[in-house]
Amino acid sequence: IKCAGNDVKKQWEILNSFLGRSNQHSEITMIKSGDLLLDNPLDIANSFINFFCTDKQREDDPLTQPYPRMPHSFFLHPVTPEEIVTIISSLKNTGPGIDNFRPSLIKLIASLISETFCHIVNLIFTTGIFPSSLKKAKIIPVFKKGDKRLTSNYRPIAILSFFSKVVEKLIVTRLSSYFSKFHVLSTNQFGFREGYSTDLALIYLTDKIRQAIDAGNLTGALFIDLSKAFDSLVHNILFAKLESIGIAGPPLKLLRNYLKDREYIVSISNTYSHPKTSNIGVPQGSILGPLLFLIYINDLSQCLKSSDCILYADDTTIFCSDNHLDSLIYKLNHDADSIVTWCRQNKLQINATKSQFVIFSSKHRIYSGSPSLTFASNTLFPTDSVMFLGVTLDKHLKFDEHVSSLTKKTAYGIRILIKVRNFFHMNTLISLYYAFIHTYINYCISSWGNTYPVHLSPLQHTQNQAIRIMTHSTYTSEALPLLTSNGILSVGKLHKYSLAILIHKSISGKLPFPIIIKSQYPYSLSTRFASSNSFLLPKPRTNYGKFTTNFSATQLWNSLPCHVKNISNFHTFKINLRNYLHSA
Repeated sequence: IKCAGNDVKKQWEILNSFLGRSNQHSEITMIKSGDLLLDNPLDIANSFINFFCTDKQREDDPLTQPYPRMPHSFFLHPVTPEEIVTIISSLKNTGPGIDNFRPSLIKLIASLISETFCHIVNLIFTTGIFPSSLKKAKIIPVFKKGDKRLTSNYRPIAILSFFSKVVEKLIVTRLSSYFSKFHVLSTNQFGFREGYSTDLALIYLTDKIRQAIDAGNLTGALFIDLSKAFDSLVHNILFAKLESIGIAGPPLKLLRNYLKDREYIVSISNTYSHPKTSNIGVPQGSILGPLLFLIYINDLSQCLKSSDCILYADDTTIFCSDNHLDSLIYKLNHDADSIVTWCRQNKLQINATKSQFVIFSSKHRIYSGSPSLTFASNTLFPTDSVMFLGVTLDKHLKFDEHVSSLTKKTAYGIRILIKVRNFFHMNTLISLYYAFIHTYINYCISSWGNTYPVHLSPLQHTQNQAIRIMTHSTYTSEALPLLTSNGILSVGKLHKYSLAILIHKSISGKLPFPIIIKSQYPYSLSTRFASSNSFLLPKPRTNYGKFTTNFSATQLWNSLPCHVKNISNFHTFKINLRNYLHSA
């Protein structure tokens, strides 16, 4: 570990070797094809390309509906050599594409090639032609689970040319600026957008549900599964939607050319399959593809009459509230039918058997009968819980089921710490703690952490166990001083930390929607970081109202000392907040 220095990748290679963790990219030596067992790398590669790239040549159907036009036009501004260098430096190092150029090498010579590459990119922008050599992707099959001889148990990881990613990033930068300036994207879109996150999507949904329960209402939510949405997007529909938002002329020609005749090959043991061409969907592993997908689904929310919705990539959720169950089911059924119609018009396939329906309520609210939804010719009955963006939502929003799931996941981290604690220094053990335990606890804790302490106690027990193992302390040793001395926030304090970060971002205008609403400001917005920086608390009826992020975050913020919450610099605020929570 010491020899690895600051090379994090090398450190993990050593740790994984020590822990005996297998490499998911290990060589594939045999694949089953029908009744045959293939062991030749070329045959295996061809088997994978045929599996991954089936149904990739669907012809575009004629458009069935017009789209309203925006009164604005998009223009691809020329790039500069300085921008080229900045973009190259900002992109992550990945494996080389088909051209075998490693990102690390390109970064070393960025300033030397910036003038020439700048000229090439500007030609791409003006001619609307995306070089065919940059439209080729190398696919690496990565094992998921099950029988290693079945192609269906592998997922494709597409690796594009680094030069392609640079050009895409330059296009995305310009598109994102245009979308932001003219408010193109729906506020219901939470994926692939700066300032948006899974955390905010969960807060948006859970706060709406809690507010409804606090008002005495039920909330019905339909969690929709779309089958291979990124791969089945129809190009002519996308192009029509792009034109409707002001993307025409050379920029549209470029996007058409970018998506046309994409070529894929599978690599097995340095042996390449035969190529397959695709004229449907957006490229996997690309930078531009996700943004194009957002445009494709951007108008979905407009088909809803009574429901709100959350769109996160291809995860689509609609929900509405009502005091009466029959009325709730009627409204949700109507909007579910509208979703089916929208998907049919936009050639997206709904997987109704994997879609789920939940009725959220307080545990004291009992409804009679057996409610159901009719969705895509299937009957859905309410489930007690659902997985939403990696968090288990139970029908009463207690989050005990989610905590139970996290406890099982973090148990692996506990076993690792027990195994290695006698061999590594504390700094390395803390790195392992953050990798195998903290990462699970911290994910979206600002939303699911709003629950009774008793539901969080199993995770605190896990954290206590971890710090005692790392410090070679006895089972009866007090855990909190050990956590504090090693710079680790307890579960409760980690939740407070995440809430305070949200409030700071909210009052700084860095969130897409405010956590603190204007009616809670007792003074001018221009003095948001003044010494009287406290907010008016909402007045909830029940504990569900108190568990909304709006209430809990406001209450926490008001309790912070002025020398912490008056800090406007975000980085300095985080440092001082963490120090305060450690001392509290």
